[in-house]
Amino acid sequence: MIALMHSELSEMLEAVRKPKADEHCPTFSNEEIEAADVVIRLFDYCSGHQLKLAEAVIAKMEFN
Repeated sequence: MIALMHSELSEMLEAVRKPKADEHCPTFSNEEIEAADVVIRLFDYCSGHQLKLAEAVIAKMEFN
């Protein structure tokens, strides 16, 4: 699952290098759609592993 997140990040990097509208959601750029894919995969991973992502994000934001 982590490798899939890495793959989405690589696709996002390519979208930054070659910007264009997404084929399936043309009101968004490929970069935006790939960022959404990363978030979706991260949520799925954290849910499947019972990780407290929201709480960790809040704690990290308060720390930073």
